Amino acid sequence: MNKFSIFFLSLISMSLFSSCEKVSNTPEDITDEEVIDILAGALTSDTEGITAEAVEVAAVAESYESGNPNEPICGTLFDSTLTYNINTAQITANYTSSFGWTLECNSFGIPITLIWSSSTEGNYELNRLRSEDSGISNLTVNDLITGSNFVISGSYTREGTQESKIASMRSFASLTQLTLDELSISKMTQTVVSGSGTFLMTGTGSESGTFSVEGSIVFNGDGTATITVNGNTYTITL
Repeated sequence: MNKFSIFFLSLISMSLFSSCEKVSNTPEDITDEEVIDILAGALTSDTEGITAEAVEVAAVAESYESGNPNEPICGTLFDSTLTYNINTAQITANYTSSFGWTLECNSFGIPITLIWSSSTEGNYELNRLRSEDSGISNLTVNDLITGSNFVISGSYTREGTQESKIASMRSFASLTQLTLDELSISKMTQTVVSGSGTFLMTGTGSESGTFSVEGSIVFNGDGTATITVNGNTYTITL
């Protein structure tokens, strides 16, 4: 074998080695479906997401809807703690949530705005995903006295670890930040009737490396929400 042949074979070997090394070290991006699965945990009622919290806020706000000025409630900090345990064919979940709220009143002592905060910690397991996480919220509730809906705006953050139970069963450490814009809750039915929001999800995957994904959310008023991510739309049940 001449020197040129040896040199040529060496180049091929180096090229193959470099190519293999590149493939093995290139992380696979987090998929839209994985983003939706994780985001659903921050949104849906059964996982004590923002939909469940919005209904809890509405239940508290309803008690002040009459606007009784004789009760010394303006500026007073109230708090409560609730524990949730769910065990069905679709989900098992265990959560503890602590809530705090303060009423802002007008000059006549009539409640106008409810300032709400919360912290939640627990875990859930679905057919597609299991998660251990915590959440915090800072919300403002308007239209306590006027209108047919309570109107909620503010932020909600969910952080934790998730493990997919389908496909390649990848795991993630994620931080999901929601910004809500006029999420309306019916005073009559205490259900979500409209609203929108945005989300930013960051984190690290077992195979995807670090990721950062953002998108929008529309609450449809029929128990579903439409999520737009990477130009694609998905509908989930709340």
